[in-house]
Amino acid sequence: MTESKKLDDGVVLYTVSREKISFSAMNLGCTITNLFVPNKTGGKTDILLGYDTLDGWKKGTEAHNAIVGRVANRIRGAAGHPH
Repeated sequence: MTESKKLDDGVVLYTVSREKISFSAMNLGCTITNLFVPNKTGGKTDILLGYDTLDGWKKGTEAHNAIVGRVANRIRGAAGHPH
C-alpha cells in the first residue's frame, strides 16, 4: 500500500508498506525518513537515523538517508572528488 501526505513548502511524504515492513520517503532530497522492520517482540522498529520533524530535516547539516542531495545538479562548476 502506498500513501502520500503533503507537509509544507511543497514537501510530500510518501509511505510504502507491505506485510511487516514499511518505509517513508520525502521529495526533499529524495530522503528516506523511516524504515520499519519487525523486531524480536513482534513490533516494528525504525532502524534509520534522522529527525522527528520536517524542520529538523531542513535545518539538519547531515544528509541522513538522502538518495540525492538537496543541491544535486545545482552547483555551477562543481566537480567530482578524486578517488
